[in-house]
Amino acid sequence: MRTRRRVLIVDDDQATVVALWRTLYQDNERYDVLVAASAEIAQRILMENDVDVMVTDVRLPGRSGIELLRWAADESPGTRVIVMTGYDLDEVRDTAFRHGCLEIVAKPFELDAMHELVVETLERRDSLTGTLDTMAPSDVIQMLCLTQRSTAVRVVDGPMMGVLHIERGEIVHARCDGRTGEAAVYRILASKHGRFDTLPLPKDGPRSVHAPWQHLLLEGARLHDEAYAGVTRVSWLPDASALAGEIARVAVPRSVIAPRDDAGSAGPELESPTGDASGGSATEVAELVDRGFEALRRRDYDAARAIWQRALALDPGNRALELNLRRLERLHTG
Repeated sequence: MRTRRRVLIVDDDQATVVALWRTLYQDNERYDVLVAASAEIAQRILMENDVDVMVTDVRLPGRSGIELLRWAADESPGTRVIVMTGYDLDEVRDTAFRHGCLEIVAKPFELDAMHELVVETLERRDSLTGTLDTMAPSDVIQMLCLTQRSTAVRVVDGPMMGVLHIERGEIVHARCDGRTGEAAVYRILASKHGRFDTLPLPKDGPRSVHAPWQHLLLEGARLHDEAYAGVTRVSWLPDASALAGEIARVAVPRSVIAPRDDAGSAGPELESPTGDASGGSATEVAELVDRGFEALRRRDYDAARAIWQRALALDPGNRALELNLRRLERLHTG
């Protein structure tokens, strides 16, 4: 069993390597410090050794540090990566974070600050890893959101790589295969194989997702179900982009809200499904679907269920509504 931890410095600038190696060597009793002058050498080291933390420059001879980061994300997922760059941080930030970079440090940097960052990274023990054969992406996301975690989740499925940022139990950003925002969330949710791992949430990350995570999982499941069954998307069903901004609170129809009792409490109550396909127009059903999503945004799951049950009573056999109700029931009881 390996007891010694390892840190790998990857840079062709000898002055930087020597200065950083001397600084990190102060903790030689705690970890070994390895050095590589190129991405190719770093890859050989990573293939032959378990490396806990890699500190790499962006600009390297041959393959770049970003290419090395991409390779390491797939071939050495247990290695935590810190990126150094003399370029504008914004030029590499999104790509680096998407491939699992923990921190981006601008050159020149304070050696003591880098030393502290490396030690802090070594000490982190809050990562979660697994395969998508045993846990679906929706299960992982639901678990992290329900427990109010703040973390990044990286999902790798063959050539596909995506990342989600979860802040205090809400999805705030996603990027996958050139997609950003909710489209990226749905692509990640469609993954069936590969693996996932959690990483510390980057500081000052972008915001590209605004819908509640419950809605995203519901919509992702519906899209998958339609794609699997070859069902044509219902034109009136609100897609996620329509919910990206704040939606004003709209009153839930009185017919699906129970009256207050003497104690002043109130609770949604399902109305007996007396409607049928001919009893409600597409517009009426669409309005109920809209109100159901608005209740979902307020986290009023009982009201959303009641409203969608009413819509289904007016439009029996609506596959999208049936799927959303099943998914909502799973989220609510889980």
